[in-house]
Amino acid sequence: MQLSQRRMMSIVRPLYVDCNQATAIAGPFGVVLWRGETTPAAVTRVRQMGLATIQQSQCAVGLIGIVENTAKVPDPECRRLSAKVNDELVNSGAVGLAAVIPGSGFSGAWIRGVVTALHLMARHRYPFRALESTTQACGWLAALIGESSLNWQKYADAIEEFRSEYAGAWTRELYDTPQGQEIAAEVIRE
Repeated sequence: MQLSQRRMMSIVRPLYVDCNQATAIAGPFGVVLWRGETTPAAVTRVRQMGLATIQQSQCAVGLIGIVENTAKVPDPECRRLSAKVNDELVNSGAVGLAAVIPGSGFSGAWIRGVVTALHLMARHRYPFRALESTTQACGWLAALIGESSLNWQKYADAIEEFRSEYAGAWTRELYDTPQGQEIAAEVIRE
């Protein structure tokens, strides 16, 4: 899957892109976009992205997972593996994790509430929030990072541009294929 080289590429460094997931580094933010199925290999790529973000950053880092409406609920094995990876990344230097679950109104708030409740029930010992937007996630994580000079809005804008570019590439690559039409039909049904 190809992404165009635009302005955001100077701020966002894509690491991996396929029809289910994209990972990138944007300054002190590690980013994963979930668009399809979650597999153990995809969770391993999140680990690699998180460790790379921690290694290359000049300050503390925050991790952002953006869950698109086409993403599938991970199976129990992937949820356990993901929790283990999140713990490892926090122990390696990440100051917090933000899940961006777009959607306004009752349904969006309800889904974010369920995700937050599940996190609390799992008794993880790191800061976590389920938020509606990338801007909210970057702002919250920037406060945890504690760098007063951090222009987090610049990163939020670049991440949103990356997200838009990924969505466009995903649509171009999949929409005209049988698999893409099946995915589109499923999204419409939901």
